[in-house]
Amino acid sequence: MTAQGERGDGHRGRQDPYAAFRVGDYRRYALGWSVAMVGTRIQATGIGWEMYQRTGQALALALGMVGLVLAVPTIALALPAGYLADAFDRRRWMMLSLMGMTVASLVLAALSSIQGPVLLMYGLLFLDAAAVALGRPARTALSAPGLRRMGALHETQAVDERPTTEGDGGS
Repeated sequence: MTAQGERGDGHRGRQDPYAAFRVGDYRRYALGWSVAMVGTRIQATGIGWEMYQRTGQALALALGMVGLVLAVPTIALALPAGYLADAFDRRRWMMLSLMGMTVASLVLAALSSIQGPVLLMYGLLFLDAAAVALGRPARTALSAPGLRRMGALHETQAVDERPTTEGDGGS
């Protein structure tokens, strides 16, 4: 907002916090991504608990290791992910990211059910976080153009860029 309540697009008045959700494509995208992120958070919590039970480490250490495994790819892949989102088709890149998340989660579930090796579980958790990190710039870039035309981009970014507590398996 600029002086006296004027938005950057020249319109006066209060911004509509729900404008982004009036765009059908964005609404479907936001719902789908929210479901994926809830699943990712549940997965991280479940994996942390399982690691605690299986390794006998203190709960804080087990959860810290899961957090570290989730945070490292998020930090390490931030710049390369932006480059890849610019170099390749963003829709395809985002779908590959979602497929990577899905495959890693399914293999983690199977491995958990048979009490597979703990190191392999950490590795799959790392791959899952890498898939999320690699898809984030493409996802963010895809949500912007149509909403910018509507003047709803600001509200969308406020929804997409809320703080997360885990290495993101989020946003």
